[in-house]
Amino acid sequence: MKIAFLIRKLDRGGAETQLMYLAKGLIDSGHNVQIFVFYGGGSLEGKYTELGIPLNSLNKSGRWDLLFFATRWLIAVAKFRPCIVYSFLTEANLVALLVKFVRPSTDIIWGIRAASDDSSLRPHDVFVWLGFNIARMLSKVPTYIVTNSYAGAETIAKKRFSRKGLVTIVNGVDMDEFIISQSSRDWLCAEQNVLKSRPLIGIVARLDPIKNHQLFLLAAKTYLDNYDCATFVLVGDGNRSYKSLLEKMITKLDIEENVIWLGERSDMCQIYSALDVTTLCSNSEATPNVILESMACGTPCVATRVGDVARLLDGSGITIETNDHNSLAAAWAKSLERSAVTGREELAQQLRTFVNKSYSLEKMVDNTLVLIEQSAVNNSGCI
Repeated sequence: MKIAFLIRKLDRGGAETQLMYLAKGLIDSGHNVQIFVFYGGGSLEGKYTELGIPLNSLNKSGRWDLLFFATRWLIAVAKFRPCIVYSFLTEANLVALLVKFVRPSTDIIWGIRAASDDSSLRPHDVFVWLGFNIARMLSKVPTYIVTNSYAGAETIAKKRFSRKGLVTIVNGVDMDEFIISQSSRDWLCAEQNVLKSRPLIGIVARLDPIKNHQLFLLAAKTYLDNYDCATFVLVGDGNRSYKSLLEKMITKLDIEENVIWLGERSDMCQIYSALDVTTLCSNSEATPNVILESMACGTPCVATRVGDVARLLDGSGITIETNDHNSLAAAWAKSLERSAVTGREELAQQLRTFVNKSYSLEKMVDNTLVLIEQSAVNNSGCI
């Protein structure tokens, strides 16, 4: 079956990573898959190419390149003749609907990847507000709306999106890529010249205000003042002005000697395995890849109670309310104590077993295949 995926750009992120895994899984299952992006040059394109996933840029020149961009998209669709167009995130979801003008028989699947709508998180961005509300009004058009979290499904239902075809398919983790690496902690301490006796407490997230690195830094100060010495590791890149704000905050809190910046890394299996605790401080998430990847590598997590986080960490991690740095510092101390009592190796195996059972890559691909096959059965015009 011919399946076209549509997404804005293939920069490093949760949706982009899951799309890569899904596309590869569908290709391996015998489907003819093509990826279409608004903008070329994304940081993940090289990895897509390595995996043999066909990429097509629609060469959008900017926000106001609308007519010619839409024309290029419709020409591409008419040429490829997909049975299904599966789009990811609001902008792509809206553009995907144009397919109905040239291929009325093509099924549209929307991918919604958040547990809170963007309009509430960015209330001053008129384009985000407009896009969200247009999507809500047109939500009866797609055959399926796929969320990657149960919290996300509840949110869009409450926001008066159509419940027709609403399906939840949670994220999957490549268990062959994310493994337990017992030597990684010594390696990272040597690379960064930090004491092995100090706990390594990390946050893995792109530099974006929604990830709430400020909470991480405030909790770091609280932990250092009230609990023990530790090294705090920030992994990820992104917004330059936001990074500058965080750097000033680190200086103001007087914790420079205890914080290391790793930037964007490609060796994430080793990074996760090196950490004693992985932290998620986000104000909004769906099914966070960071938590699943960290647990697959055997590292326990402490996270804010957003999206499906409580479901993921039930019995295997610690959750806190958002914007509570005192609780976060206390949760780190509790997590480190739990690891010491249980034994890091035993705990690592427990975490990995949990992820493999419920959040494997194979399970995510299989659930999507069921949806695609059902679409083909219902669509007599699919060729």
